[in-house]
Amino acid sequence: MIKYFLIGLVFVLSLTSCGDNKVERSDAVVASVYGKVLYKSDLESIMYEGITTNDSIVRVKAFIDAWIRRELLIRKAETTLEKEKLDFSKQIEDYRNSLVIYTYETEMLRDNLDTVISDDEIERYYNENVSNFRLDHNIVKVIFLEFPKNNKWKWTFYNLLSNPDTVMFDSINNLALRYSDVYESNLDSWRRFDDVVASYNLDVNDELSFLKNNNFVMRENRDRTSMLRICEVRVIGDFSPLEFEKKGISYIILNARKKEFLEKLHNDLYDDAMKNRIFEIY
Repeated sequence: MIKYFLIGLVFVLSLTSCGDNKVERSDAVVASVYGKVLYKSDLESIMYEGITTNDSIVRVKAFIDAWIRRELLIRKAETTLEKEKLDFSKQIEDYRNSLVIYTYETEMLRDNLDTVISDDEIERYYNENVSNFRLDHNIVKVIFLEFPKNNKWKWTFYNLLSNPDTVMFDSINNLALRYSDVYESNLDSWRRFDDVVASYNLDVNDELSFLKNNNFVMRENRDRTSMLRICEVRVIGDFSPLEFEKKGISYIILNARKKEFLEKLHNDLYDDAMKNRIFEIY
């Protein structure tokens, strides 16, 4: 037998009223299924500040309906399945044990693991494993400018950026900061070229061909001019530069430390238990 009690408008208004007053938790019953009870206080988590009265009613009804459907399904399963299939004690114990171990290990790692990784460690790991760092995508360093089409510095920018031999990046930087509306420089970091293509809406069908034949792109419409200079390129199959791999190497080193720490933790616990004859093997 199912009893379905919808919450009244007064309750909804109490949840959505303005101000700092907290909603008072209550044990008022709002629905029941086969003796299982849903309380008013169980619904507090689905509300949020500023929700309208109508939205509150809709959310409450949907939550109660979903709860009833779930309880009906559980009851049907419990009355249909064989008794042995409803015994989850081992799974529950295994799950609890896993949670206990995970929580303990997490606490020990948090309190004891050295998470500081120096640049020297990163560079040493890179040099020792450089053969593993091959690029599977093209990467670039770029400068991008955008400004009004009638900008008086347009051709100065053009001459500086389009010249493949230019090394006057400091001059470009100083001018761009003063005379361009949009200025993005990635000379200190590598970017995936497919990200650059997407960011600047480039028309690229073949990345390798494009990078081989273009180090400068200028586009204009009625009002605006944009310029993109590709300053450095590494293509698929090249060795990946150290600065591009720093984050990944830090992650590898940290994971290795975690593994080593946990192995020592487990072994120390085992050795101590053996020394003190806490366990026996028959």
